[in-house]
Amino acid sequence: MASYTCSLTGLPATDPVVTPSGHIASKSLLLTKLSENGGVDPFDPSSKRSLDESDLIHLAPSTTQNVPPRPPATTSLPSILKVLQDEFDCVLLELYDTRKALEETRRELSTALYQNDAAVRVIARVCGERDELRGRLEGMMSGASTANAGGGAEKRSREDESEVEPAKKAKVDTTNSIPASDMEAMIETWNKLSVDRRLIAKLKRTPEEISVIESNFAKLTEKKVNVHKSNSNGVIGLNALQWNDENYVVSIGKDGQIIVYNVTKGVIGHTIPCAGVSHVHAMACDDILYLCACTSNEIKLFSVQEEATLVSSMDVDTPIGVSIHPSSSKGVVRIMVVTPSNAMFVRYSEGVKEMEVLVKLEDSNNNSNITTGELHPDGIIYAMGTEGGKLIVWDLKTLNVASTLD
Repeated sequence: MASYTCSLTGLPATDPVVTPSGHIASKSLLLTKLSENGGVDPFDPSSKRSLDESDLIHLAPSTTQNVPPRPPATTSLPSILKVLQDEFDCVLLELYDTRKALEETRRELSTALYQNDAAVRVIARVCGERDELRGRLEGMMSGASTANAGGGAEKRSREDESEVEPAKKAKVDTTNSIPASDMEAMIETWNKLSVDRRLIAKLKRTPEEISVIESNFAKLTEKKVNVHKSNSNGVIGLNALQWNDENYVVSIGKDGQIIVYNVTKGVIGHTIPCAGVSHVHAMACDDILYLCACTSNEIKLFSVQEEATLVSSMDVDTPIGVSIHPSSSKGVVRIMVVTPSNAMFVRYSEGVKEMEVLVKLEDSNNNSNITTGELHPDGIIYAMGTEGGKLIVWDLKTLNVASTLD
């Protein structure tokens, strides 16, 4: 008799039959399986196709078949062997079902892990967008609250004027004011820079990045470059910036020269004579580098491209320092100038071709000379230090003193 392998057990089949799907199995095992699963074809992947005993085809190599003897009904060795055979068949059927369930579970687990990984990436992106929007909202709300606080204080002061003696306020030159277009550009720049600064503050550098930064800093400190005249040694001020994807340092010395040094290439880009220069501030606007310098009695604005050009100058009584506002752009330069008595908001535009004072800031409660002034990197807060040890903080949006620190 030909030998067939049972698809359920993997052993030689007894009384082999073939199913419509082409699988060979032992008839007794297959019928037992059909009685357990309700007549569903165990070889159907979808578990939807029904199978009946009448659908089975017997496999017989010849017309003569040996009929096995009937075991005695009483307890005997053959009956014990029959029971063991039945139990063995049950174990094989259960093993087949277990393996099938294991494969299905593996497929479901793989799909679940893929979906979980995709969900984690989506949540991370959404959290990043949420933090960015939250930072922008905080910036807008802080600006609105500052404006409302200034307006409310002014309104209460007018209402109580007849009953309570008003406190002394900072004096602002109201003959001119910051135009709406300039104020919009300043606020837009403030919103952008404040959000970017918060995002940078949240970044955590890896030990490898910190090591690279320290290595580059060590290389810069090892290199010494003499750019000013040797007969007048001494550097008064430095200003570092990036322009056209290259690093620059702008220095002023006792020799009365402004040096624009290209750190990336290691060469002097421009040398600008400026006798009596005491302070300089540089800012890159597109392809133009603007330099604002102050001497003992005037401020000068230079533009640097292929050549350095003096675009405008203005007489100022003893200027102490200058700061180019970050909202400046090509053709429109906004400058904060500080003197011993006040601070001035100055604007240069290519249409006017000269610098003009828009607003003067003066605190009537301050009786000491101003010694220094500095603009916040976001461009809305301006701080001035006095000889009396006070720090006066101005809000350029409301043109009011935001705080005075002793």
